[in-house]
Amino acid sequence: MRLLLALALLAAACSAPMPDPEPTQPPRSTGGFNQAPAMVARYAELACSGTEEGIPFLVANSGEEMGVTAEALRGAFAGRTYPCTATRYLGGGALTGRQGPEEQYLFVFTYASGIEASWLFQVQDGKVVGVQ
Repeated sequence: MRLLLALALLAAACSAPMPDPEPTQPPRSTGGFNQAPAMVARYAELACSGTEEGIPFLVANSGEEMGVTAEALRGAFAGRTYPCTATRYLGGGALTGRQGPEEQYLFVFTYASGIEASWLFQVQDGKVVGVQ
């Protein structure tokens, strides 16, 4: 009898509606971000596409420590063996790095050959400061 009562109480507690959490930008999951900020997602898309049109955005949104120049990007894009065809966001989160607070966002690039490679974008103060 006690077991049935305990199970009934547990079932009632589990069926109670949970309040919706307050939305945040970007939406957060436990320990991370469900989506990358628009600037980082666009940065990844343009780095994948390797087009001339994306170069000004990539230069403008790269931290000085990256040393990104239009000429360097043109050379890197021209030297690609396989064109990148798609990006997929895997996740990210905030942490305190050696240079202070930063956010990291992990993307997968899919190349025309079917090969996939993961790229980690490190962001500080609204600029991409590292890509690994």
